Amino acid sequence: MKKLLFVLVIASLVLGNAFAFDFMKASPALGDQKININLGVGYGLLKYDIAIPPVSIDIAYRLDDMIGIPLSIGAYAGFTTTDNGGNESSVWGNWSETMIAFGLKAKWHFHLFDFMDTYIGVTLGYMLWETVNVWTSSWSGIKYTYTYTYDQFFYAANLGLRFFFTDNIGLYLELGYSAITVASLGLALKF
Repeated sequence: MKKLLFVLVIASLVLGNAFAFDFMKASPALGDQKININLGVGYGLLKYDIAIPPVSIDIAYRLDDMIGIPLSIGAYAGFTTTDNGGNESSVWGNWSETMIAFGLKAKWHFHLFDFMDTYIGVTLGYMLWETVNVWTSSWSGIKYTYTYTYDQFFYAANLGLRFFFTDNIGLYLELGYSAITVASLGLALKF
């Protein structure tokens, strides 16, 4: 056990110095305002067919010049639909879900590389969720449609990075729960 603890301490010291980053300084790649346009991977990917993949946009404004902390705040909006791929004559019928989410997003930017903006983000928002189930009774042949709608507040946490290959255009990757996605990849714009 002591050997394992010793190895972990040495590894953390070596890796800590190799990957040193500053939590109180943003990367030079962070612009004053940013727009991210994303295609995501939603929770339904493993269980359902995706009719429209999770699409989202977030807009953020940099605050570190005003408050001295590498923080940005902004708005988030996303949309997706899934389908179970069933048919109306099956036991569960054919059903689909539509999700719309919007909220406020805050990001803490930290300096890891000069060419990349890295951050930890949190989102607080509101989600609308509608499920439509359509099935046909096997004994009567009558077609039934059931619609269930609910809404709820949500919170999310994620880790992201933006890699800019020009001064204003780059790629964006975000991992973590964001109401309708578990991972997002897309276009990042800064100005």
